[in-house]
Amino acid sequence: VLPIGILYSVMLVCSNYSYLYLSVALIQMVKATLPVMVFFISVVMGMLVFDVKLLVAVLCISFGVSQVALGQLNLNIKGFILQISALCVEACRQVLIELLLKQKGINLNAITSVLVVCPTTFVCLLVPVWALEGDELSIILRMVLDHPLAFLCNCSLAFLLNVAVFLLIGKTSALTMNIAGIGKDTMLITASQTLFYSKIYGRSLFGFGVSIIGVACYNYFKLQVLQQAVEKKTDTSLIEIVHDDQLKERDRTT
Repeated sequence: VLPIGILYSVMLVCSNYSYLYLSVALIQMVKATLPVMVFFISVVMGMLVFDVKLLVAVLCISFGVSQVALGQLNLNIKGFILQISALCVEACRQVLIELLLKQKGINLNAITSVLVVCPTTFVCLLVPVWALEGDELSIILRMVLDHPLAFLCNCSLAFLLNVAVFLLIGKTSALTMNIAGIGKDTMLITASQTLFYSKIYGRSLFGFGVSIIGVACYNYFKLQVLQQAVEKKTDTSLIEIVHDDQLKERDRTT
């Protein structure tokens, strides 16, 4: 639990600071590379079996994200590095969550997992908050007191998001959760352009389109892998049943 809390706090710091330098639309486009990172980390840790087709799909997503970054004429390198660092840490965190919920055999539901991990994250965040924003804590506290409803709604959404993340990873996998998040990214990009008038250039849109194609290919290849696994399991079960019947018939004859 402690490594998950530490990684979550580092991700929050890097990700939140990247919003000071990059637009919401660009950040969501860059986040499309997260499935690639989760895929490779999952393979290294033995959570997924390496498959060439899946590798091609995630590399397609990665190529699309690179075009997104190259297509932005006003790309801030500092913000881009912060966001990529946040994504690397987040990929490790999600794989560890899957390892915690599945491989270790710990019986934790989504609510219990959030109640265990979030206090650890809060303690880990105290250090960067004191170091980076210690002089502004009084201003932050005043903002919270002046707008309590806005902060309450924000905290409630964050809590529900964490519950949804633990629930989805526990039922599927970290990689599946990130693939499903591409639809959310599309809506955020559209909202960013509409509400904040973010500039999105043609090359960036092309790159995001390539990423969407990569996601579709991944879903198709993943479905094929699951179907093959089910068929193999069914064939094995049938062979075992036939073998048992043969043994019973042999016992009867003797």
